[in-house]
Amino acid sequence: MGEACNYSATSCILAHVSGTLTAYQPSVTATVVQHTDNRQKNVVSSIVLTSPFSDLMHVIAKRCMMKTVFIILSKGSGTVTRALPLDVVMDSDESFADISHYFEHDTRGALFHFTHQQTNTTLHLSGVSPYTLLFFDDQLQFTGATYSIQHGSGDFAIQTQSKYVLFVRLPHSLPLHRIIHLKIKK
Repeated sequence: MGEACNYSATSCILAHVSGTLTAYQPSVTATVVQHTDNRQKNVVSSIVLTSPFSDLMHVIAKRCMMKTVFIILSKGSGTVTRALPLDVVMDSDESFADISHYFEHDTRGALFHFTHQQTNTTLHLSGVSPYTLLFFDDQLQFTGATYSIQHGSGDFAIQTQSKYVLFVRLPHSLPLHRIIHLKIKK
């Protein structure tokens, strides 16, 4: 049992797992396929998207796999938790990372985990703007922050010893002086 939906508009399509489709891209066909899982007695829905635009499919897949991380902040004698939605979650064993390959103009947040054994990681940040970069150690404890705000042309790179780097799009209301650690929901 499938239902095909043809859309003609402009820009991109976002497919939400809840079943709601918001369309913004011409020539995209979304087919919702439902079947019953006999063991679990559940109705399972799948969204099948077809488009002549391969870059669009990358954007759709990225949006469907969005994750959330939690930043633990100090507040008085206790703590509070702030949820941050991420468009990119990436494990990398490279000691040089060209971060711009993973960002689009509307990327809200990204988390990179560097698994290599080198002491430092070089992050090539040209074109990655405007973001606050939050650095966390192997135990996800906060170690510092910096900004990636591009002014003018030219290359921009930094080096870090941190194994986790969280990019948070500016502007944001995150009090950097109160960050304690990061929690990643597995």
